[in-house]
Amino acid sequence: KNQPALTQAAVDSAASNVAAQEKALDALVHVTQPNTVTAVKNGVTDAENNLRNAQYELDRRKGLLEKGYSSSRDVETAQLQVELAQSRLAEAKDRQKRLAEEQR
Repeated sequence: KNQPALTQAAVDSAASNVAAQEKALDALVHVTQPNTVTAVKNGVTDAENNLRNAQYELDRRKGLLEKGYSSSRDVETAQLQVELAQSRLAEAKDRQKRLAEEQR
């Protein structure tokens, strides 16, 4: 007599676990992934804007150096900022590519 009750309890528990996992999957597909896609896309856009700004600042510093209003150290610092921005953009694009591959 005890065995059918135990088996039914195990079946009920498994059904409850399946329902919970289906709910978690639904949240992942309909909430988490779209939010992640948006965040990654925004990360790429931000990195592109940062690179554009860093390049503008480098160009500005070079112009000021030519006129004697800026030091070569300022230009070197601006160049490093461009390189850092390029690296961050490459990283953001790589993250976007990996996410796209995961969603296939």
